[in-house]
Amino acid sequence: MSSNRTASITTSADVYKDIRSRIVDGGLSPGSRLVQRQLAAEYNTSNSPIIECIRRLEGDGLVVSIPGLGAEVREFNQQDLFFLCKLREAVDATGSALYAVNANRIQRRELEECAKRCDEALLAGDETGYGQADISLHLHIAEHSGSPLLCHFVESSYILSATVLNRMLAESEWPADIKIGEHDTLVQAANSGDPKRARNAALDHLRHGFHCVIEAFGLDDVTDVL
Repeated sequence: MSSNRTASITTSADVYKDIRSRIVDGGLSPGSRLVQRQLAAEYNTSNSPIIECIRRLEGDGLVVSIPGLGAEVREFNQQDLFFLCKLREAVDATGSALYAVNANRIQRRELEECAKRCDEALLAGDETGYGQADISLHLHIAEHSGSPLLCHFVESSYILSATVLNRMLAESEWPADIKIGEHDTLVQAANSGDPKRARNAALDHLRHGFHCVIEAFGLDDVTDVL
């Protein structure tokens, strides 16, 4: 880690966010050991923030603690991805329905801007930018659903699914079925004020995305039986 990056990380929350980003982006690969003393030296901090960080990462599902060996970055498998699909269906559909009822005019306009940023990144061939814009769009819906607890679940599920997908993309190509305007129906439904329409649009959107991933990576589709 560069000294400039270390200099910008000053709190235990900053350390947690940075290590989490390294796991999600693949900088820390599955099975990597998280050694407290090494991380404390790397971030120029005491062991206490590192211990707290590892505890939070374990709670996120990104790290596992092995008795006698310490903590390491978690390995994910195909079944983990499918369980995440079902979790995201449940929380995103509920969040979209609540957003349809609770979002104000400014928040609805901001959601339309989120969709535009997704399209701009896709047009530019910016896979990383698209992924970030996609997450921002869904988090915007959750943040303005009126439920902080639901927002927490949405953020957690997106962190986990982004981790799994980034690892898969490192060995394959970006799914070709992602199109310009991919979020238009979802955004229109969420902004309609009709919670049932918003919920159904969220389910359709997510299921389409999951099937794109399944086809792109040649996975067995078992989502219907989970």
